[in-house]
Amino acid sequence: MAALIPALSHAAQTLYSASVRSGFGAAPNSVAGSLYRIDASTNGIKLVGPIRVDGSVPIGVTGLADHPSTGAVYGITAESSPNHPNSLVTIDTDSGSARIVGDLRAVGTDIAFGPRGN
Repeated sequence: MAALIPALSHAAQTLYSASVRSGFGAAPNSVAGSLYRIDASTNGIKLVGPIRVDGSVPIGVTGLADHPSTGAVYGITAESSPNHPNSLVTIDTDSGSARIVGDLRAVGTDIAFGPRGN
């Protein structure tokens, strides 16, 4: 599974993709999702890093969106994520490090912002 979001940079458009590489019953230390950077001008793909909360807790992300005003990247964790399933997170696009914003209390597969950031 992968999610793509466009994020604008000064030089060219950059896309980010997240993967979910774990399933139900996965061990807590299993490899979960990874964040990838895609350069739209060259079609080059680069691994940014594993998506981990606090640098150590792996999560799987199914949806990504960047906030139109702040540029912060938010994600939705998969129901099958080995840790923090069905949660809203922010993701650092330089490292893949994530921070939990909160539990969604429902299954979510994607996220989007309107032009005003709602």
